[in-house]
Amino acid sequence: MPVLKRRKPFKYKDDKIVKPSKSSRTEMSAVQRAFVVGAVVASRDGYASTNALSKLMQRDQSGLSKLVRRIEKKAEEGNHDIWDSMLYENNLGRGRSSILTQEQKDVIIALTISDREHRQQEAWQAIKHGNFNSIVPEISTTTFEKVMYEAGYSRRRPG
Repeated sequence: MPVLKRRKPFKYKDDKIVKPSKSSRTEMSAVQRAFVVGAVVASRDGYASTNALSKLMQRDQSGLSKLVRRIEKKAEEGNHDIWDSMLYENNLGRGRSSILTQEQKDVIIALTISDREHRQQEAWQAIKHGNFNSIVPEISTTTFEKVMYEAGYSRRRPG
């Protein structure tokens, strides 16, 4: 009787790749920021130390101090109380703003699907012929394709 040899089992656990984070910096939530400011302001009267708070929250002490100074300055400039929630909310302006409004997207979609001539044009042809100049002065082909894809209209590639 022949001897059957089995292949060695895979070592799945050895194949896992653990990606280290790019930065050790993390952003605090609005609640955490409010807690830090309250705790530091309270600690000024001798209740606790900022150093102990920084160890508890696993942050550096200078970062917490900068946060408190920034919040106090913002409260002073805006004539707000330190417990006003708008001081702790995330600032707008992070990330890229949207290129087109929803109304512009709707008009682009309506124009593109309006008749056979517009439906059969490729993205670069529609932009070259100036189909969207009245809506958006300049639009890239990728932006146009993304608008149409998100609306559920995709073109099959010939071939």
